Amino acid sequence: MPKRGKKYLETSQKLDKTIRYNFFDGVKIALEASFARFDETVDLAVRLGV
Repeated sequence: MPKRGKKYLETSQKLDKTIRYNFFDGVKIALEASFARFDETVDLAVRLGV
C-alpha cells in the first residue's frame, strides 16, 4: 500500500470522519482542505427520490 503524503495526513487528521456535514459546512471544509497545485473538482451525487 502506498504511503500518504505529509499534507494529506495533516489535513485528514483535522476532519472527523464520523460526522455527516451539511452542504455548506462540507463546501467550507473542502475549500480549507485543498492542498493541490492545480484546480480541483468536487463530484456531487444527489438522490432526489422523486
